[in-house]
Amino acid sequence: MTKLFKYICILFWIIISISCGLFLFINGFFLKKNALFNRSNCSLYPRIDIFNFSNPDSIIFECLKPRARLVLLVIDALKFEFVELYEDTKSKESFYRNKLPVINEILKRNQNNSKLLKFIADPPTTTMQRLKSITTGTLPTFIDIHENFGADNILEDNFIDLNIDNGNIFMGDDTWTSLYPKQFKREYAAPSFDVSDLDTVDTKVKKKIFTEINKNDWSLLIAHMLGVDHCGHKHGKNHPEMLRKLNETNYFINDLVKKINQDAKDTILFVIGDHGMTDSGDHGGDSNDEIETVLFIYSTLPLIDTNINLNVEKKDVANQIDIVPTISVILGIPIPFSNIGNIILEAIPSITNNSYSKIADFNFLLHSLWKNIYQIQYYIDTYSFKNNVFDKNQLQDLQNMYNKILINVKMTKNESDLKNFIGMANEYFTVVRKICYEVWVQFDSNLMTEGLILFCSTEIFLFVILNGLVGNRMYNILESPFLMCVSTVVFLSIVFLVLLHWLQVINNFENNFWFYCGLLQLICFIILIINNWKSISKTWYEKSRGKKYITNILSRLILLIVVFGVFSNSYIIEEDKILSYFLISQVCYFIYSVFKNQNIFENLDRKRKNVRKPNKRIMYILISLMLLIVICLIIRSSNYFWRYREEQRSTTDQYIQSSTSFVIGKVGSITSRNAEVIFVCTAIISLTSYIAITKIWLRNRGNLSGYSANEIIARFILALIVVLCSAYWILKVQQSGKVLSFHLQQVNFLPLIIYVFFIIAILCLCYQPLAIHLHQDMNNTIRIYQEESSIPKMYKKMKNILYCKKNKNQNSIPIVFGLGTVYSACYILLIVLLSLMYALLLGFVIAPSVVLMNLVSLGILYITAVDRIYNASNLVQLFYAGFSSQSIFFMPLDINQVFQLFTGKLDFIRNLFTIQDLIHLDHISY
Repeated sequence: MTKLFKYICILFWIIISISCGLFLFINGFFLKKNALFNRSNCSLYPRIDIFNFSNPDSIIFECLKPRARLVLLVIDALKFEFVELYEDTKSKESFYRNKLPVINEILKRNQNNSKLLKFIADPPTTTMQRLKSITTGTLPTFIDIHENFGADNILEDNFIDLNIDNGNIFMGDDTWTSLYPKQFKREYAAPSFDVSDLDTVDTKVKKKIFTEINKNDWSLLIAHMLGVDHCGHKHGKNHPEMLRKLNETNYFINDLVKKINQDAKDTILFVIGDHGMTDSGDHGGDSNDEIETVLFIYSTLPLIDTNINLNVEKKDVANQIDIVPTISVILGIPIPFSNIGNIILEAIPSITNNSYSKIADFNFLLHSLWKNIYQIQYYIDTYSFKNNVFDKNQLQDLQNMYNKILINVKMTKNESDLKNFIGMANEYFTVVRKICYEVWVQFDSNLMTEGLILFCSTEIFLFVILNGLVGNRMYNILESPFLMCVSTVVFLSIVFLVLLHWLQVINNFENNFWFYCGLLQLICFIILIINNWKSISKTWYEKSRGKKYITNILSRLILLIVVFGVFSNSYIIEEDKILSYFLISQVCYFIYSVFKNQNIFENLDRKRKNVRKPNKRIMYILISLMLLIVICLIIRSSNYFWRYREEQRSTTDQYIQSSTSFVIGKVGSITSRNAEVIFVCTAIISLTSYIAITKIWLRNRGNLSGYSANEIIARFILALIVVLCSAYWILKVQQSGKVLSFHLQQVNFLPLIIYVFFIIAILCLCYQPLAIHLHQDMNNTIRIYQEESSIPKMYKKMKNILYCKKNKNQNSIPIVFGLGTVYSACYILLIVLLSLMYALLLGFVIAPSVVLMNLVSLGILYITAVDRIYNASNLVQLFYAGFSSQSIFFMPLDINQVFQLFTGKLDFIRNLFTIQDLIHLDHISY
């Protein structure tokens, strides 16, 4: 028990050592931001023309009257490319370019009332994080991405909560109602995660929005449409369905603008996208295609033109978080406490038909900008005080800028002063955003480097210890007081760190804790290696005296190149080509390793002079060369199933794709009906051939001779799963009237049936993994118990029964079907089941790649098995390599031949059992 406890202790020591580096890396990669739940507040200011800017602190809690009611139309995945005007021929033939002409038409007709900006989203570009940003003005961190599939209500300050008294209306994506429950006067939510449904959410928005515009009990109406996003996920952007959805969106925006103009109320429309999309229709990363979206503004009131009034350069780009303070000042509510965005001045409606309109606009801009600056400074001060994550020098520089702005706001009396004030404000906003990006968005390279160093060093030292300390040396270390010393040092270091943190000598306790604990573990490893270096060097010297093979050296060299290549940007861009090249090189080295053992083939032929058979060496060479050619062809073919990477797209022309052939991977992205049918047929034929070959192999090995649970799985369930997959794929692509009578839910019910069969099959394999069938004599019963389920014990029992039967009745011999594949058959069944599930999840376009993957794996395992047989140095290695290769990979080696390889080295084999005894096994079918 003491020895077991010490083993557990050393395992725990290893786990702690690895975990320290891992947690440091995670803290640097998955940045965290602590939410503050403070609330902004203000009272309505009765005047619009007079402010006392000589005392700026007195006006920060005063809100101006609303300028207009606001309609916020969110079109999910509205990429800026969709609204940008293109005049080239290829764009006219595109399914997604120039398909929203209404926006450009409005910009031409109503230049004073409309504005188009490129809207830049912050990664991660998933819907939940984007909605959080455009309502709170914060920067969600990358670790928040998991909330996209299970969002909780947002507790941070936001303009939805602040505007609840003025009336909020919502319709569309039900993510909003999850984030803001009971915050809307009326809500018309629709489910959002059925990407196959392109129209339900959009139709609901279109039915409700025009009725709501006629009502007067709201100041904020939010509509979120999902059709474009779902079309991208299902089909990609270059598909006729995308053309249909964009055309519908174009007509809807046109009708909505007409309705707003007819309503005779001061209304402003914001049409925004929460994120963009890649060529394949996906999003979530930080590429330009994913972060560049749209902000289109249309107002029944003229917009403030800062270029004419203040000679301020017009903006063409805005950050997504900038919409939060903009909406807040338009609605006359406080700016949310956690906001770090700045007001988009071009989106502010102007006051008309008023003698004080120019003064009112001047005061409105100055007041709003100053309140925005104060709110951000107050938030930064509060957050830094509670979390202490910002750099002190940066905070001091920011405070100095704020003090200058505070002085400047008191002296702003005319438009020239306001222009200077706007310039200082923009500079301030830029610095704030840079500081916050470094803390919440950009990875902490220092922590990641420290974590990688600790992790890699621990792995290296563990390899040295486990590879060098063999035999009783490790046991002697466990018996020594070394573990107690390590435990004591770690405990004292933790106490010391806690004391330093309590004395406020160190600030970031968590990261310092992981770093110093990991460093202490490394020091302990180094001490252990130094103390036992004599034993380690002796072990390595003895191993180095063994025979070296060039294939081993080249294989390790390839592994190192691949590992270090991951850190190269070029490797990521050309990953498919590089991996294919190295994989083929590895296969060639394996073939070479087999060929270099040609003397073994010659010895085998000499020992079997009385048997007239073709030269074994020639046969093996031909088989190996055929395998090499087949594997190379399959690997080359697999390039067609590599998913298209955004990094591989040409930077000069987005229509020029990488030279790498690929299939985009989306079942619905194929525009040609003939191509779609070809892909379906190819997938069905490949899967059918896959299970047919598997069943033939199992039948020839005797595994389909009975009716046990796993044999029923191999006979019926595999074929049934392929039939259901084929029916599902055919129904999904078929467009005939008969198939259209099926409801979508009925078609989607087929995968559920497949999952049920899959679970049943897995449970049966776990309950009864052995795939053997025993044909026994009526007078004698043979029972195989659990403790006898290993091959040596089963073989011993069968041999005893054979000898007994031989003395009594030569014709009464039991037959065991599938004994040669007693273990491998269940693993083959498991692999086939998992492959079928993988093919179903990937879809019929990528499904053939699963078969190719298995073929490449079998070819490599075959060559590896041959190499292991010829390089085996003991009986255990021989049995593992010989029996597995014979039962799985169709190796043309019989049992006698396997033992002939080692009759000169292992004389004790003949003492265990003779070749004649092995011949008796020929009566046992397997």
